[in-house]
Amino acid sequence: VVGLGNHSMPNTRHSVGMAVVNHLAEKLGAEWSFSKKYQGYLAMTQIPQQNIILLKPKLLMNVNGRSIVRVVSAYNIQPSHVILVHDELDKALGKFSIKYGGSAGGHKGVKSSINQLMSLEMVRLRVGIGRPVDRSQVSDYVLQDFSESEKPILTCVLEECSQTILNYLHPSDDTT
Repeated sequence: VVGLGNHSMPNTRHSVGMAVVNHLAEKLGAEWSFSKKYQGYLAMTQIPQQNIILLKPKLLMNVNGRSIVRVVSAYNIQPSHVILVHDELDKALGKFSIKYGGSAGGHKGVKSSINQLMSLEMVRLRVGIGRPVDRSQVSDYVLQDFSESEKPILTCVLEECSQTILNYLHPSDDTT
């Protein structure tokens, strides 16, 4: 499970993927450690019948695929078993969705991952951050911290996204 973002700007909209993965690590009691080899922070944990590797690349968003491919190669992980968690301008804050494979949709962090893994098969958890009214303001908007009024919504989203990832990784057998 990879949280995309800019490591040096953890509280920005663009780094909401890292915030989700941080929340998931905390929920699972996983501890982060920096790996120079993988150019990022890793946390290893388990849920029933599954080992989970959490990754936060310590590279700029546009080249984070370099970190991801190192971990995927070292642990022999299929691209289809990688979950990329990233910001999504075309969804309002509080909304999120899972996408199975497909193009980067203009997201440079996803594009870097696709290029480095040479695959479109990654699962993507797209976390809404909304879009500024003026489309020319996108670059500034994604690099801004969440506002005080957005933080309660963000808190709920982090929990809901973490639970969605856990449900995806370990679906319930309950069919009632």
